[in-house]
Amino acid sequence: MNPRTLKIEAVGDFAYRKVKPRIRLTGHWLERAGFKPGNRVSVTHIAEGIIELRLEDPDGFMLNETGNPS
Repeated sequence: MNPRTLKIEAVGDFAYRKVKPRIRLTGHWLERAGFKPGNRVSVTHIAEGIIELRLEDPDGFMLNETGNPS
């Protein structure tokens, strides 16, 4: 799958300088990657500039690459 380039958006109260970064992920490529509407994901900060998204099963367990609970 080809890498995606996304823009970090600024959201919040610009008048009071309470602005936060936001990344919005949308597109059919998410479904091709195994993420479907209604699924839950775990987001982990790995290191500076690196975050990880992992699909969770309905019971809250994280799924490994084969789709089985780890």
